[in-house]
Amino acid sequence: MEEQGALIFAHLMMGVSTLLPALIMKNLDLDDPNMWIGYRTPWSMKSVHTWRYANTKSADYLLWTALSVIAIQATTFFLLEPEISLMIAAGTLVVAIAAAMIKTEVGLRQNFDKEGNPKIDLDRF
Repeated sequence: MEEQGALIFAHLMMGVSTLLPALIMKNLDLDDPNMWIGYRTPWSMKSVHTWRYANTKSADYLLWTALSVIAIQATTFFLLEPEISLMIAAGTLVVAIAAAMIKTEVGLRQNFDKEGNPKIDLDRF
């Protein structure tokens, strides 16, 4: 029974540790690039425009990632063994974060030139 409690705790911690950064990123006002917090890649830090775009998009993707992982956890926990459920949730988390980063980087390259200048009207971001 002690192992079951540890697995439930692991599921709860994964859910919270996935959702909390997403909510923080959605609510932070990251106006200028910095070295401490935010979506920091070479492309995202080219200009203020790329920085804002990357942080807005990645926060949206991260929130969807968190909600997807929590939904998968809730579903698989009751249908499968808890250990397998945890591994599926962890795998989903890794794949979803990778997909979020790829989508953000592709969006940066589609919407900005190599110097970080917008290719389109950015008032919509």
